[in-house]
Amino acid sequence: MRLSDTKALVWLPVGLLLAAIVVHAVRIEQYDADPQRGSAFAMFSTVDIAATRRVIATVPGDPTIRLEIPAHLEKVGLRLRDAPSEDVTRELAILLLESRWEVEGDTAKAGGTEAFDEVRVEVVGLESDGRVLSRQVFSDVVAFETAS
Repeated sequence: MRLSDTKALVWLPVGLLLAAIVVHAVRIEQYDADPQRGSAFAMFSTVDIAATRRVIATVPGDPTIRLEIPAHLEKVGLRLRDAPSEDVTRELAILLLESRWEVEGDTAKAGGTEAFDEVRVEVVGLESDGRVLSRQVFSDVVAFETAS
């Protein structure tokens, strides 16, 4: 190995670290990925992390019925909190629409006999502009039952 090759290898770790930072930043900015997932570069820089995001499923109407996301769909909910997307939100809304529910008051649990004509799924989180916290909507989808 020549001396000039050895000097170039010294800069390799720095180049790899910078490349990782750029990839992570692009995922945060372009795909709303959780800034704390996978690295600590953005730790403490934002209130928008997966732990503060919520997936809210409801049946619109009077009164609005809140759907408890069944355990077998919890992984989809976790994926939405980590990286919200319209496609995955729509997928979850359709799966909830196809389920049967047991309604008690303004809450419905999976496993009953009732079906709904429409289901709304929202992925929401927190946004901060210094001193004020507000609600940020990442995805909002309504799925309708189609006539067969």
